[in-house]
Amino acid sequence: MKKVLSYLLVILLLVSALPLAITPVAAYEKKIPCDADGNNELTKEELVNVILPYMLGEGSYTLDDVG
Repeated sequence: MKKVLSYLLVILLLVSALPLAITPVAAYEKKIPCDADGNNELTKEELVNVILPYMLGEGSYTLDDVG
């Protein structure tokens, strides 16, 4: 009986650690919508080049993208 409980504990620990292993991979795949050069760093120039056309009604981005 103790052996079964120890196996269940090991399985429970492995299953609970799985989301911790997946989270960084999922976070790395997320892209910044307004990042023009794709380097995952949003500069002031990139942000201005998206916000101003949005404010003038000429941009293709939504408020969620620039906000």
